[in-house]
Amino acid sequence: MTSLNNQNNNIFTNALAAYDNWIEGQVRSLVVEKLNMCPVDLRKLRDTKHKAIRKLQSEVIQNQSDLAGLEASILSVLKRSVIHYRREVATRNKVRADATHSPEMRATLEKEITDISAILEWGIFNNIEAYTPPKLTDYLTLKAAEEGMKKRGHSTIAGRQYDEKFNILMAPTLFQSDLNYFREQCDMRGKPTTVVFLDIDDFKAFNTQFGEIAVDRYILPIFMSRMESHVYSKGFAYRYGGDEYAMILPNMCASEVEIFLKELQVDLSKIGYEGVDKNPTVSIGIFEIRPGSPFIGEECLERAQLAKDAAKESGKDAIHNWVE
Repeated sequence: MTSLNNQNNNIFTNALAAYDNWIEGQVRSLVVEKLNMCPVDLRKLRDTKHKAIRKLQSEVIQNQSDLAGLEASILSVLKRSVIHYRREVATRNKVRADATHSPEMRATLEKEITDISAILEWGIFNNIEAYTPPKLTDYLTLKAAEEGMKKRGHSTIAGRQYDEKFNILMAPTLFQSDLNYFREQCDMRGKPTTVVFLDIDDFKAFNTQFGEIAVDRYILPIFMSRMESHVYSKGFAYRYGGDEYAMILPNMCASEVEIFLKELQVDLSKIGYEGVDKNPTVSIGIFEIRPGSPFIGEECLERAQLAKDAAKESGKDAIHNWVE
């Protein structure tokens, strides 16, 4: 049974309202502004959302009936609305969690996200495809769409800033804003963005053997330069620490990225470091972010990190793809 209690009903109601606001602010109003008309499918989507709210209130809540009685088109919009709402709440709660050190408050904020995520695991949604979100480029030229997004403060990439120690890769402070930018651009084109987290295997032992000064002076700069040249024009690489690095690869799916990273592993293995008889290997984690994903940037990076951990556990010098 997938009958609704008050909490779940509130989640659905809030999700439908939030999704409608997003469609209005990010798609419908921009299209109307440019074309002075509203596409028929956007009007139909609004009607479906309003019908979903009426059905929830009149049939499901009052009669305590099962969601299985709802039409597939309504369930599809409900699922998409909850996916969108989860990302919106996670974004908001991340800011709030960063502002408190109270375990109780942080747990409450996390529970709100968990409760929303749990709905997406309901069996009723297993065979229901989430409604495909409309894109500005479904109605406008790319030029007109980007002009509209810029008016609303979107679609700009921050100025480049290199990591302060080596000045080779991008600073980690750019990662989240860059990811937001590339996700927005790829979503507009219906394409994925893939996040990668890379870790040098046994770096502590390597550092001990050759000395931190020698590693920083003669090894890491060459290693990072080779990584940067491999990523150049395909995305960006970011230095997170002495042995940890992240990448953003827009418009590349996980299978394409895996081939790309295997080539990087081969490339890194061929570097000739003075006084080093065995090159360091790397373990790599991949997480593909599909258009309309419910996860915020921090969660995407965490999944790439978990994939990297799985690669290390499998024997190191490996690549692992995190699949939801």
